[in-house]
This record gives sequence, C-alpha cells and structure tokens, in this order.
Amino acid sequence: EALRRYATVVSAWPDSEYAPRALFKKALTLEKQGDSDTALEEYVRLTYIYKDHPLAADAVVRLASYYYKLKEYTTSAEIFTKFQKHNPEHRLAAKALALAGLSHMKDENYAQAMRVFEVVVRDYIHNKDVRAESMYWLGDAALNGREYAEAYRAFKQLTWDYPDSKWAKMARGRLTENVLIGTGDNE
Repeated sequence: EALRRYATVVSAWPDSEYAPRALFKKALTLEKQGDSDTALEEYVRLTYIYKDHPLAADAVVRLASYYYKLKEYTTSAEIFTKFQKHNPEHRLAAKALALAGLSHMKDENYAQAMRVFEVVVRDYIHNKDVRAESMYWLGDAALNGREYAEAYRAFKQLTWDYPDSKWAKMARGRLTENVLIGTGDNE
C-alpha cells in the first residue's frame, strides 16, 4: 500500500515538493522489502530527476552503500568519494569519505586508503567520531602497506587526541605489535 501511495505522489504530482520525498521513501520501502535492485533504480531516478533536492545526496550515499554490500569496492569508493567532493559540508560527507577509504582497503589499495583517511583526519576536525575511526584505519592501512612509521604516527596521534575512544583502545593494542615497537624511537 505504501509503495502504491508513494508511486502515486511521484506520478501525479512530479513537480510538487512531496515528489522527491515520496520517491526516496519508495526506494527505502523497496530496500526494506529486500528488493534492492528496484530500490537502486529508484535512488538513481531520484538523483537524476531531483538532483538539487537534499535527498538526492542521501540517495547517492545509499547507492554507494549498496555497492559496498555487494563487495564492489572500486565502485563504492568512487561513489563515496564523488559524493564527498560534491557535498563537502553534508552531514554524511566525513563518513562517506571514510567509507571510501574502507572500500580502498577492501581492494587492498592501501596507499589510496591512506590518502583518503588523511583527508578525513585533516578536513573533518569537528567530527570527532569519524575522525577517530579514520585515524585508526589510517594506521591500519599504513601497517598493511608496510609504512610502519606512518602507522605508528597515526595510532599514537589517535591515543593522544581521543584517549577515551574505542579506537584509541584498539590503537594502543596495535602499538604493541612487533613491527611497531621501536618505530617511534626514531622520531
């Protein structure tokens, strides 16, 4: 019934202020019903027809998340990165960029993941939770990429900036790994 009503609003009043919201809710409903492919089509439709509406940005994030869940990490990283580039002040911009970094990590592209996490850490100082998480993943990407000094710096900075966070707790554990012990003595 909800799907029918949302579809009616979109088709009968496509220029109304309610049409983009109805289309977004239609896609959400389809997603909740497990029809991800059709939901994806509706999100894409929203981004094309109502590209200037605030919900279009949310639809892009949902698209990127869809590809992340499908393990199509190159595509999800691209979408998340473009979203942040076009919407740097959006409430989901920092998280989207962090998810782009995680997508690069899943593809084992650690150098690119590090670059992305560095942007989150540098540009989103006000977003403590995402910044702390990004510092951790920056250290993890550096460690996986055998950039031990960078890994040490990221983990250590995290423990200084956000000592009470769960990410700092995990970073303190990572700082005890054999490859990192002694790395900080040279700085």
